[in-house]
Amino acid sequence: MDFESLRDKTRGMYETEAVVVLTIPQPPSVNALYVGKRGGGKRLSNAGRKFYTHISKGCKQLGISELKLVGNLRIEILAYPSSYMFDTANFLKATLDALEKGGVVANDRSFRSVDITHVDIDKERPRLELRIFEKTAVASSSPLSTVPITGNRGDAGRAGGRKRSPV
Repeated sequence: MDFESLRDKTRGMYETEAVVVLTIPQPPSVNALYVGKRGGGKRLSNAGRKFYTHISKGCKQLGISELKLVGNLRIEILAYPSSYMFDTANFLKATLDALEKGGVVANDRSFRSVDITHVDIDKERPRLELRIFEKTAVASSSPLSTVPITGNRGDAGRAGGRKRSPV
């Protein structure tokens, strides 16, 4: 089964109407989300704290802070970042964590499918438009077909699958 067929099969398992539709400001990157503490470790940065507080307050105002969605969820994200330097993976953690802290989902591990589309640059109003879907009751509970990845785990990342030196 090719990637497109697998993706379509996965999407078909979810409701066609989004459970939650939300627009949030562009989150801080994961690099700006935490800062080092004296003596080691990390803590939430001021930018991270401000972002999470803003999202939590917005969710309360919209009346979605008590949803606490669970189960198999899918999220579609349309990104309108402030610059071309937008790193999709770098902003995903803050986005999913904010949905959990805002009470929209019980645990961000419930997202089984994530679809991110980089739409356009918007320097005036950088944002992410989110749509969250729940798995349908009529969907097959059988696991998706898997696509095998060839090679040994120890060969990953090495050209030609060369073995490591024993020393």
